[in-house]
Amino acid sequence: SLDTETLPGLLRAIASSSHGAFEEALRQVIVGAEARLRGGAEEEDGGTPAHEGGAVKLKVGPVKRANRIAVKVGEYRLEKGEENWPHSQYLTDVLRASYIVSSAEEMVRVWESLLASSEFDVVRLKNKIGKCKEPFNLHVNVLFKPDECEDPILCELQFYPRGVFDLQHRQHLAYEVRRAKGVKDLIPP
Repeated sequence: SLDTETLPGLLRAIASSSHGAFEEALRQVIVGAEARLRGGAEEEDGGTPAHEGGAVKLKVGPVKRANRIAVKVGEYRLEKGEENWPHSQYLTDVLRASYIVSSAEEMVRVWESLLASSEFDVVRLKNKIGKCKEPFNLHVNVLFKPDECEDPILCELQFYPRGVFDLQHRQHLAYEVRRAKGVKDLIPP
């Protein structure tokens, strides 16, 4: 019960307290990418930052709900075996976000900016574009190092071409409806 009742709430609380810092650090990655797209020149004219109207978009997901964390923990218990307790150690997406780009160059520049960020360490990359595997994105796990946590938080980032993201978003809405057990599962907390 510790793994399915106590730890999900604790993980959610820690992630919730870091959500704002996570979003700001992700926005700074876009600022760095925009500078790279401009050839390294810093924007000094007070123009619109990328996250407020530029080509690269950021969509930060809500913190995963405790009941969804518990479901994932149960799935990991079956997949990894009882001996690999706690199964909550395998969660990678309590904090999650997506970068949506308009071109391959933007995707490369955001990737380079993420690698250069002192806020994140990339620990895994699944190149679903290179493997021609749906949903045709880059699926990245990073360690996020907020000041308020002694240990980093494992997070999920996805890099999407805009057309793929639009289609994926519509399909995800249908997925949410299909897996819901009732109306309360469709209403945000």
